[in-house]
Amino acid sequence: MLIDVIIPTYNPDTKLVRIISALTEQTLAPSKIILINSGGPLPDAIRDRGDTVEIINIPEGEFDHGATRNRAAASSKAEKLLFMTQDEIE
Repeated sequence: MLIDVIIPTYNPDTKLVRIISALTEQTLAPSKIILINSGGPLPDAIRDRGDTVEIINIPEGEFDHGATRNRAAASSKAEKLLFMTQDEIE
C-alpha cells in the first residue's frame, strides 16, 4: 500500500526536519512526503532528501487551507493520504 504524507509549510524550521526524519523511520514509511511551501526557505536537510520529499512552491498569496491541500493531493498517486501540519512535534 502506498501512503503519501502532505504537509503545507510556511517559514518551516527544524521541527519539520524532525517530522520528516521520524516519518521516514516508521515501519510503514510513506512513499513520498509532499511539502507545499507558501513562504520561507526550506532547510537544506529537507531539500537534500531526494526522491523521498517532493516540494511544491506556491506564492504566499495563493495559500488557501482547502485548495492548497487539494493541489498537493492531486500530485499524489498513493492509495492513502495523511495530512499533517509542520508543527506536529515538540
